Amino acid sequence: MPLVSSTARTLARELPTRVGQFVTLQGWVHHTRHLSAIDFLLLRDHTGITQIVVDQPEQRSLLATLPHESVVQVTGQVVATKQAPNGVEINAPVIDPLVVPESKPPFELYKPALDVQLPTRLDHAAVSLRHPSSVVAQKLTAAAMRGFRRTLDAYGFYGDPDTQAPRDRTRGWRQCISGGLFRS
Repeated sequence: MPLVSSTARTLARELPTRVGQFVTLQGWVHHTRHLSAIDFLLLRDHTGITQIVVDQPEQRSLLATLPHESVVQVTGQVVATKQAPNGVEINAPVIDPLVVPESKPPFELYKPALDVQLPTRLDHAAVSLRHPSSVVAQKLTAAAMRGFRRTLDAYGFYGDPDTQAPRDRTRGWRQCISGGLFRS
């Protein structure tokens, strides 16, 4: 069974432009809140978190069986709501589980801080790197590396700066840094 549907996928960041439309989302079950007459599903994709209002009994029963970090596809209508993330939520959802984990994650990713010991974090890196605070650090590191790479490219460097010579044949990257090329 393929994990990707033939229906066009909408990302969380695109939802404010789709108010009133029916959309299909795919992502991880970030958190659920169960109230007496309604449930809320927070669905996380790589662009953000979407609040999904679940009020149909069969969908509520299905949601109750899904652990955090299950991968699901949700189809529903985008509705503007001030209280929801990005000012929109999904109503009348149809939830389709794609991948259900065999066990519960070792820590909760929906909490603002990931307060676990380093060995636990490293043992479960595939899960811990999904925490929003880790994602921010990863994006910042990637942006810094892109900037560094652009700077090296502008000065004629290519490949791995530890093993390649610059195109202008005389300076290695260590000589540029120690020799004042990057000093003000």
